[in-house]
Amino acid sequence: MAGQGGAATEGTWVARFRFRIAKRLKSNSKELALVLGGREVSLRPQDGSMTDSEWLVMRAPGFETKNDAQKFVRRLKVATMVAAVETGNGIDPGEGKPTGWISPAFFTEMFGDDLESVENIHGTQVYWDDGRQKFVSVKADATVHANAEMLAAALTATFDHQLSPTARALAALEILSLSRMAREPLAEATLCVAAVELLALREDWTSEQRELLRALKKHAEEVAPDQPEVADAVGKAYKSVRGGIKELILSTLGLGDSTWKEFDAVYGMRSNIFHGLEPISRHSISDFARNARPVCERIVIAGARLKGEF
Repeated sequence: MAGQGGAATEGTWVARFRFRIAKRLKSNSKELALVLGGREVSLRPQDGSMTDSEWLVMRAPGFETKNDAQKFVRRLKVATMVAAVETGNGIDPGEGKPTGWISPAFFTEMFGDDLESVENIHGTQVYWDDGRQKFVSVKADATVHANAEMLAAALTATFDHQLSPTARALAALEILSLSRMAREPLAEATLCVAAVELLALREDWTSEQRELLRALKKHAEEVAPDQPEVADAVGKAYKSVRGGIKELILSTLGLGDSTWKEFDAVYGMRSNIFHGLEPISRHSISDFARNARPVCERIVIAGARLKGEF
């Protein structure tokens, strides 16, 4: 089989996903063996035990082509984010950049000439493995634990759905997942709401076009005061963020009026806090944080599961 440089070497393409998890997994196992899409995938801590590491690595070997490995690892990333959210956890999926660096000379001094240094990417990664590859890792700390088997079961079920979210839905899912990494309830809830706003975002109008629409609506009100429907029609051409979210929840995702009312109440709480409509108190922040996550998760997960553009 041909390796990365085209030489005939024995090896395989490997799909790897390294991420940081909000709640460490409580498990006596040093590794969880999963079968996803008919392939064996290992889930293991970067260092030490599952309970002691907030950095986890998922690895799937055996791909004949780099393209197949890349497709698989993209699907693995999405499924992991959804599974984490659905089991009350969160992950930082990374941006495909390495963490830390080691000079080639130092690597050779430490491990010899027979091994090859591979960048320890925070995110998805595909590399050729012929048994000589070596990752140099960094250890990290955390305190709260989550059930490892529960995450594994959710991941297996989610992966089988073959989710293929749009770029916008994927970005919203990443923000929602990252919100679990926030240390403060206010920051967590704000990120949850931001994820829904991003999911509902429409990029049809530029700022200049929106200004022209507002000017046109005002002009219509002046020249046709006895025909308010003209100005109303112009005003409806551009919808507010809140209106876009309402359309997303009711029409696009079909989540029903109860979900819209639940989110709208959360949206009101956020406005009261950030626009100074009421004194900021621990009670108001606590209410906002407690109510934001369940409804925002429901909306973003529904968007991630939706097939096709919207």
